[in-house]
Amino acid sequence: MNHLSIANGSLMEVETLITVAERLGYISEEQERNILSYTAEIGKMLSGLLRSLDPESSILDPAP
Repeated sequence: MNHLSIANGSLMEVETLITVAERLGYISEEQERNILSYTAEIGKMLSGLLRSLDPESSILDPAP
């Protein structure tokens, strides 16, 4: 499960770097939106995988 938590953290880091790249003008807003839609889908897959392996885990669920 630790690997999935690390993968989720890495995914959030990528999302942050994509936003920074757009703000600095390295990519367009459209490119940012497209990439972030892919990262959102990957996040859903990671969450689903974690739930299938450990239904009681809350590693990928946001804090209340």
